Amino acid sequence: MEQTANAGAPQRPGFLKVLCILTFIGSGIAIVMSVLAYLAVAALHKIGAGLSNAAMEMNPEGVTAEGQQAMEQMGNAMTNAYINLGAGILGAILCLVGAIMMWKLKKTGFYVYVFGQVVAMAVPFIFPIAEGAGGMGVIGMILPIAFIVMYGLNLKHLK
Repeated sequence: MEQTANAGAPQRPGFLKVLCILTFIGSGIAIVMSVLAYLAVAALHKIGAGLSNAAMEMNPEGVTAEGQQAMEQMGNAMTNAYINLGAGILGAILCLVGAIMMWKLKKTGFYVYVFGQVVAMAVPFIFPIAEGAGGMGVIGMILPIAFIVMYGLNLKHLK
């Protein structure tokens, strides 16, 4: 009869394994994509600043009220984009940490994961990038909420 090293250790349910592996993959992709998007927004911000300087040189009388308002809206959108992407990175890291903890069958990981998802879902509503973008945010909540529910079904296996 063979004895395994994990004979006394609790077994990780298959459903929890699948959820954790999907979270490892999803969080990794989210971190990489958010960092790349952050760099893209930074580049666009520099390009936008250069274009507004060029416009001022071409029109020394100044920018119209509409142009000024558009520039302010663009500045707010850029600021909110940085905040949203930072929250996305933070949320993905927290979800990854939570999934690693749940992989180790630690119940605290569930709460870390939920907090990460809440951060990633709530911040875009608090700091919208564009008017009317909230509808897409609601659709984007379906998968994270489904994962929270599925992880919640596994709480009985976590210590």
